[in-house]
Amino acid sequence: MSRHRPPSRWAAVWAMVVADVMRTTRDRTGLFFVVVLPVVIMVIIGATFGANSGSLPMAVVVADDSPQATELLDALVATGSVTVERYDDLDDARRDVRTGAKVGVLEIPSGFGAVLSGD
Repeated sequence: MSRHRPPSRWAAVWAMVVADVMRTTRDRTGLFFVVVLPVVIMVIIGATFGANSGSLPMAVVVADDSPQATELLDALVATGSVTVERYDDLDDARRDVRTGAKVGVLEIPSGFGAVLSGD
């Protein structure tokens, strides 16, 4: 007498996967929402947020005239990803960020160079 061996769990899982894929590929609406729509959304988001190849305008308030502060500003400009505009007043710089004229403010406080050099 031979006993019939039941299929393994993985065989049952694989059969469900194959059946589901076959059903999805036959249904054009389902295929659209599973494959096409996510690709379209990725392209739209990439075009919207990834297309900014220019530099971003940034406000910089420098209250320290040390070589370290100058080196930091030079390194920031050298990246090419930001356009630096110096401000004398922090409140003016913050106002331009609030109005959208600048993307952010970098404040280099007095004593910046002394702290870095350990003085």
